[in-house]
Amino acid sequence: MKYCKYCGTQLEDDAVFCVNCGAKQVEEGSQSQSENQTDSANPNYFNNMHSGNANYQNDANTDDAPSIGFGILGFLFPLIGLILYLVWKDTTPLKAKSCGKGALIGFIFSIITGIISGCAMTLFAMSFADGYYVVPLLLL
Repeated sequence: MKYCKYCGTQLEDDAVFCVNCGAKQVEEGSQSQSENQTDSANPNYFNNMHSGNANYQNDANTDDAPSIGFGILGFLFPLIGLILYLVWKDTTPLKAKSCGKGALIGFIFSIITGIISGCAMTLFAMSFADGYYVVPLLLL
């Protein structure tokens, strides 16, 4: 049996990774530890990720920022904005919030324009039925 060099957990002799901290177990005669170690093999990666360390920043979330482009996409296509919000809400919350806001505003805007269009069409149809020409007044 051997022990993890990072957390001291007892390991099988042929273990490549620690079952407790996820650190890659490097043989003495092989490459240096920093060359073999990835972010996921770093024992502090998992500890900091789960402990809520404020100084830790996950590399996958470095591209998380509010995005006007995704907000506009969500506004023009609210269903796509909603889907992107649901997909990204846990991994990139700021980008997801932009999509969600755009989708919500786009949905409300489409409801309001639908109501206004319905009223205008009703007024238009009623004006022809009664013989009144109200339509040119709407264009002013």
